[in-house]
Amino acid sequence: MGVVIRRPGLKGSHLAELLASMRRDRFHAHVLALPVDTAIARMRGVHACQRPKWLATIELTLGDDVRASTTGTDGAADLTLRTPIPVLTQVAPQSQIGTSVMVNRVDGRGQQTSVLSNTLTLGQTMLPRDVTLTRSGGPLSQLLDGLGARRMLRFDVVKDTQIVLNLPVPLPEGRVRAG
Repeated sequence: MGVVIRRPGLKGSHLAELLASMRRDRFHAHVLALPVDTAIARMRGVHACQRPKWLATIELTLGDDVRASTTGTDGAADLTLRTPIPVLTQVAPQSQIGTSVMVNRVDGRGQQTSVLSNTLTLGQTMLPRDVTLTRSGGPLSQLLDGLGARRMLRFDVVKDTQIVLNLPVPLPEGRVRAG
């Protein structure tokens, strides 16, 4: 789970930056936590990128609706989601390339990791209705509660995509605030 942030070093309205990021399809985010379903993904994330990761069961079903769930660190249910699936569209390869940039601290220094995605089948709903999100008190539920998250602004379903996760690179000094 990550939260969209302003680009490092940028000043101004958070809302204006969020809207601009949505138009550009290029987001900067701070990763708060990330459940993974393999030991190697956990080890790589915790030790190489110093990201908070834990082993979890992650389930996703795409049919007439979207059903997703993940477990917490104790194996008990954490988040479950159910919502109608948006209309899926197939697009030409390389026509929907997006970039997300994760900003974190690694060994006390600001780092950014870019993720490129070549989306081939996708659907999107702005201000979705009929979303059932059940929080059961696990790590992701606690993060959402702590952030005061109450409303989903946009719901994306990506059924077919190619992803490139680049290695972290240092940010120039002073571009990421402590804390």
